[in-house]
Amino acid sequence: MSRHDIPALHPGLTVTVGWDNPLQTFFTQVSRDNPPDDEHSVLFWIGGEWQAVIYPQDLIIPLAPYAILTDDMIDLLRADRAANLDRGPTALQRRAQEFIRKCQ
Repeated sequence: MSRHDIPALHPGLTVTVGWDNPLQTFFTQVSRDNPPDDEHSVLFWIGGEWQAVIYPQDLIIPLAPYAILTDDMIDLLRADRAANLDRGPTALQRRAQEFIRKCQ
């Protein structure tokens, strides 16, 4: 798994992108830095499901209101994926993947 914070377009937000090897997906999360007590910190999240985002460039448009996903970051995400592909999921992660696929 990789995680990279990228500059947010608005103060008070943290934008994270990365590669989740067990879920075989790119992901992004946008969180409030200091949410009110009655609100959740996560505003936006894509890539929390099995193979939800196959290509890192597919994050560009959904992220547009929050951050700019640069070509350099897309290249880094691709490199993260390539570096982790030979690290297969653990036995427990494989069982979880099978369970997730059966539930879909």
